[in-house]
Formats: sequence, structure tokens, C-alpha cells
Amino acid sequence: MTRCVVKIFFFTFAMAVLYLNMKGIIHKSDDLIFSQEAQHANVINWLIIRYHGWSSRTAIEFALITLINNKITWSLFNSFFIAITISCVAYITSRFSREAIISSVVFLLVLIFTLKKDVLKDGVIWMTGSFNYLWPVALSLFGFALIKALPLVKNTMPLYIAAFVFFFLSSFSEQVVAVNLILLTTLAFIYTGNIRKISICSLIATILVFVYIITCPGNKARLFLEIPRWNPDFVNTTIFDKVILGINMSFDQIFSIQPLAWVILYASLMVCSMLKFAKITSAIMLSIILLIMALNRFSDLTHDYTAVLHFNSDSVSGAISIVRAVVVLAMAALTIFILFMSLRNNKEKYVAVFYYISSFAGTVMLGLSPTIYASSDRIFFVSSVMVSVLAAYFATQAINRHIEVTR
Repeated sequence: MTRCVVKIFFFTFAMAVLYLNMKGIIHKSDDLIFSQEAQHANVINWLIIRYHGWSSRTAIEFALITLINNKITWSLFNSFFIAITISCVAYITSRFSREAIISSVVFLLVLIFTLKKDVLKDGVIWMTGSFNYLWPVALSLFGFALIKALPLVKNTMPLYIAAFVFFFLSSFSEQVVAVNLILLTTLAFIYTGNIRKISICSLIATILVFVYIITCPGNKARLFLEIPRWNPDFVNTTIFDKVILGINMSFDQIFSIQPLAWVILYASLMVCSMLKFAKITSAIMLSIILLIMALNRFSDLTHDYTAVLHFNSDSVSGAISIVRAVVVLAMAALTIFILFMSLRNNKEKYVAVFYYISSFAGTVMLGLSPTIYASSDRIFFVSSVMVSVLAAYFATQAINRHIEVTR
């Protein structure tokens, strides 16, 4: 399977380079600001100033300020991370070559045809967006692929070092660090031996960056500057309101940003589930998704497919907000049940459940930010990739089962 994954990597890399350069690489929006900064900035001084006055994304901004005016070099790096994302998903979700090929194709198709185009474009093709979204996600996936590969390698020290570096760098994204913390802690608890050791090593790298983020003076300064600029009403919301707001963002993640991915997920679980009750529950979940997709055009429960539903300090505690939050929590509880019933291996069950939970972590935490609506739909990129991986995994299992049955 390793050779198959390598072929997937090089094919995807070549196609990405060709696409990016044929499409044309142009600066837009924040690209223009960083491009001007890069022309005269002393990189180290600039990063220090940013750390103290604006952002803890030091590693991400180092790459950004270094490459923003080198479009061809950026296209090669960006193509590399596109290829890493797809090939690592193929490796992590597969047991053998056929599954790797199916999984990579399904994952790519799910991203292209179920995810809103602005999310994909802003997270992958837009230069500034790629540094902040695609690259950290790709590095995190690379780290988890190394953890899976560890039992197959005799000399494990290079993998420990690489995993430490990849998780360290990927964790400079606030959304990715939340995912890394949840999943690495899960792996460290449920596995033993070298898997536990490399998970703990990677978790240490993640915690170091997490501490760096929460102690960054620039993050605190930006918070006070962003509240009056983007959401003055933010000061009127309680911590409970912020959590409810984050859960409401998860509602939009399911029903407005990428509903078809969830349709694929629950339809695949209907096929993969061995128990009749799990199949019935999957069918119920599928029906709920389709019903609310239909209601989406006529009801205030949901919003249209171009933006998420906005709330203020009054409406976030209102009936619509609470109903949406209850729907998300009920669906989460039922999905966790289905995952437990659908997987035979106990370790796989816990990994799948906590992966599912972490796929919402990057979205729910947005409720703690006053700029929750400022960045538009690209804030869903991290969670959308994770949902696409989950859909690709179970769709691959369903397809593989069909192939085996029809032989």
C-alpha cells in the first residue's frame, strides 16, 4: 500500500502544480497587505511585533511573509501540501491498495462536490488562506500518518522527530491545535507501546504551542481591538451564550456548509453497520439531514447556502438558537451510538468517536471569538476536511463491501 500512496502523492502533486500555474496566481485581499509588508520587513522583527501586538501564528506567518511574493515557489509548496493531504487521508483510512485508491478518489470528490466553493477556494487556492488552513491541516494529517506507520518501521527515531515537528508546526492554527489535543490524548490513552510513546511525544509538541497561544500578548491585544470593530455586542454574551453560539455554528456546518457530505456519511453507515438497530438509526439520521435540507429553504431554523445564520446576545438565547443547538447535540449522541455499533474493534470505536467529536471542536470554539462572522465561510475549512475524511472512510468501506459481495 505504501507504493500506492506514493503514486497517489506524485500524481496529485503534478496535477496541483499544473492547475495552480494554468489558473494563474494572483494576490487579493490580505495577500496585498502581506505582500507590501514583505517587501521591506525584517522578518524576525516583524514576527516579534506581530507576537506582541496581534497574533500567535508565528510559524504560519513566517511561511506567509517569506513566500507571499514568490508565487511559483508558493505553488510548489501548496501543491506539496495538497498532495500530502490527499495521500495521507488515503493512507490513514485504508488497509490495502484498493482501499487507498478508492478513499483518495472519494475524499477528493466529497471535497469538490459537497463543500461550498468559497470554503475550498479560500482554504486552498487563496495564498493567505492556504498558509492558515491547508498547510496546518496537511501537517497534522502527515503526523497522524506517521503514527499509523510506526509499527511497520524498524528505526523509529526519525518518525518520532518528524511527528514532533509536524504536530508542533500544525498547532500554530488555533483550530488545528484543538483537534490535535483531542486526538493525540485519545491515542495516548487507548494504545500502548510505541504508539502511546509517539502520541505522547506529539502531544508534548502540541501542548508547547497551546501554551504559546494562550500566553501570547498579541492575541489578547487583538481581542480588545476586534470586539468594537466586528462585534461590539460580544461583551454582552455569557460563556454559556458563547458555547451555544459555537454549537449553532456546528448546525450551519452540517446543514449549510456541507450537507451532502453528511448524507454520504449516514448512507455509508447504513451499509457498513452490522446491527439492524444501527442501520435503522443511520437511516433516521439520513432522513433528518434530508428533511432539514428541505426545510432550509422555508424555515428560520436554517439559513441559505451563502452565509451562516447570525446571532446577537439576545437571539442566541432565543428559541431558534436553542432548537438548533438541541438538534446538533441529539444528532451527535445518535452518531456516537452508531459509530460504536458499526465498528467491531474497540480501539477503532474510540478513535472514531473522538475523531467525530474533534471534527466539531474547531467550529464550536469559534463561539469564543468576536470575529466569528468576519472571515466568512472559510472558518469551516478545518472541520469540513475532517468531515470529508470521515465520509470518505465509511464510503470506502461501503464500496469495498459491495465489491466483495458481488464477486
